[in-house]
Amino acid sequence: MNNDATELIDKLRRELRLTRILTAVSILLTLCLVGVVFYFQRTVQTVVEPVTEQLSKMDTDTLNEAIANLEIASDELVQADIDWEKLAETVNSLDVDAINEAVEGLDTEELSEAIENLNDAVEALQNLGGGASSVTDWLFGGN
Repeated sequence: MNNDATELIDKLRRELRLTRILTAVSILLTLCLVGVVFYFQRTVQTVVEPVTEQLSKMDTDTLNEAIANLEIASDELVQADIDWEKLAETVNSLDVDAINEAVEGLDTEELSEAIENLNDAVEALQNLGGGASSVTDWLFGGN
């Protein structure tokens, strides 16, 4: 019986030694894994931080509005039933050189002055219309 007990103790010691070795190896692997995760976390943080700063500065309301307008425009294009082949033919048939020559000959300063005068005239008509409306309201007992 003493011999059986000694053999059992030796077997348990070998198993304990193997368990200690496996435990040490698993601790080392865990430490290596923690180091790798920490390294990647720092790397990702340096890459993501500028992106998050830019995203925080972004005006999301304006972006959402622009996306909504784009969706509406794309829906309208789909529903418009446009003959894309005919449109492509029309665009291809444009004489770009002639257009460029016509644009080069324009006096942009004169055109700008004419547009400014037109805008002033429209504004004066709008003011005159508003004034006439208020006079007629006063004369005829409007609001």
